[in-house]
Amino acid sequence: LAEAYRPVLESLARRGGRVAGAWIDGPPTARDEAAAARWAELAAADAGRPWVLHFGDWHLADAHLPRLLRRRGAQPTVLHQSPEPVWEQFPDWPGEAVLDLGRGHWAWLHCPPLGHWVGTLQELRGDDPESAAEAAEELVEELAGRFAGLLGMVEPAARLSVWPADQWTGFRATLPDEMRKALVEDPPPARPVFHPRLPAMWAPEPPGLNHLAEAGAHVLVCESELGRRASLHGRICARAFRRLWAALLNPFLAAPSPDRVARELFPAASHRPRSHGLQGLQEAWIRGEDPWLSPARRLLAIEVLGARAGHALAGAESSGHVFLRRFLRTGGRSLGWRELTATIRAA
Repeated sequence: LAEAYRPVLESLARRGGRVAGAWIDGPPTARDEAAAARWAELAAADAGRPWVLHFGDWHLADAHLPRLLRRRGAQPTVLHQSPEPVWEQFPDWPGEAVLDLGRGHWAWLHCPPLGHWVGTLQELRGDDPESAAEAAEELVEELAGRFAGLLGMVEPAARLSVWPADQWTGFRATLPDEMRKALVEDPPPARPVFHPRLPAMWAPEPPGLNHLAEAGAHVLVCESELGRRASLHGRICARAFRRLWAALLNPFLAAPSPDRVARELFPAASHRPRSHGLQGLQEAWIRGEDPWLSPARRLLAIEVLGARAGHALAGAESSGHVFLRRFLRTGGRSLGWRELTATIRAA
């Protein structure tokens, strides 16, 4: 909070305002008690001033922090910023609005929850695959621009093209020879496929939020040094960068199962590679080796090991803006063992 609102807090302090933290380690009820006690202590020494307390939505339920503040003499007005349950009551985006929820609680609808925003925009286009692809392209363009902005980079010049389900044959024809050999024409995969060199993806169904996040990162990869590396190590690093953003946006996203990835990428059992033994491949990759693999097994290793690495990076302490910019610029050569073995921090 201090980082996100630093300019506001510093400006307030320069004007004689008081800025105080109320966080303690402990369960939510203990944090509510501590915050209410902290407010009472400061308000008693500085009577008559208005206060703004910034807390997560759970704490602002009427039986929690508001009730504790009332017991200490406060008269709180609670403002819920874009609460998801309220958004779900609207079939279409109502635009900015302020709603009185009663008992001193208000809802300020100004920024739809990301999942709601994605779902609404895609549903507005109906079930037509072409329209859904166009909607996905617009969403990915905005996500890619925001990802670049977060990293202090120039907004990407390229725009992702989304190929809908009925264009699998055409999309497959654009793939490099090795990847085209791995993925048969019929039946097509049951999961999205990203072009390894171009800002393009094929989607068997309108992509969800996780795949849209990966697509936004894919646009950055395609304009970077990382996107120009065709080795197994480079392709896995590019896959890790894509998955990293999905894991950051969705803390409940699980690393994919090798068996499930194999089934979805290669629906025809006769073309499905063995999914076990990937640990040895991961160790070879860490050593910088590029072992020979069949095209299908190589693609499976990229998808599974890259996704695992992306999840590890999402939880690594070193995965800041500087690291991510260097990751793109150096083609993944800065990716070390510590990042690969880091555990995901609880979101």
